Amino acid sequence: MIITRRGEPAAVMFSFEAYERSEKERELLQLLAHGEIEVKARKGVDLESMLAEADALLAWCCEDSGEGSRSAGEANARFRRRT
Repeated sequence: MIITRRGEPAAVMFSFEAYERSEKERELLQLLAHGEIEVKARKGVDLESMLAEADALLAWCCEDSGEGSRSAGEANARFRRRT
């Protein structure tokens, strides 16, 4: 729903599920942008190390934390602490 003020768009209202999906997409885009910066700077790790780390992060994200699934931002923070 678009809310207008004097005929001009002023705000957007949408469901909480749409908001959560949007936030997850934004977090993913931030991770991708950060990765592009690292590639341009020739930083990085070999593919096998990266895949092993990705598997560990996916396992950590999917384990039952008692609070639901973890976000991409939490996974990124965990990854940054490990490297």
